[in-house]
Amino acid sequence: MHVIAVEDGGDALRVLRRERFDVIVSDVRMPGMSGGEFLDRLRREYPAMVNRLIFTTGDTFANDTSSLLKDSGVPSLVKPYDFAKLEDVLRQVADAAKTAT
Repeated sequence: MHVIAVEDGGDALRVLRRERFDVIVSDVRMPGMSGGEFLDRLRREYPAMVNRLIFTTGDTFANDTSSLLKDSGVPSLVKPYDFAKLEDVLRQVADAAKTAT
């Protein structure tokens, strides 16, 4: 497994100019760009990557976060999550993305 970690959504978009990934895991709350903004940019700039996105958050009580998780259609993991659950969601998203291409 090859993993690249970045600091924020802007860095993630810059990396996507050079590389494609089986799965993208993004926090909903990031410096400089919200998860919703990241999703919007991903939809515009890299639409084929949207079905590879997983959101993580520890803040499900905020209205904007709960709305994003409910309305976006993006799989999500609520922190703290166990690694078995992370592995399961990673596998589901990666497998679905492979069959979609």
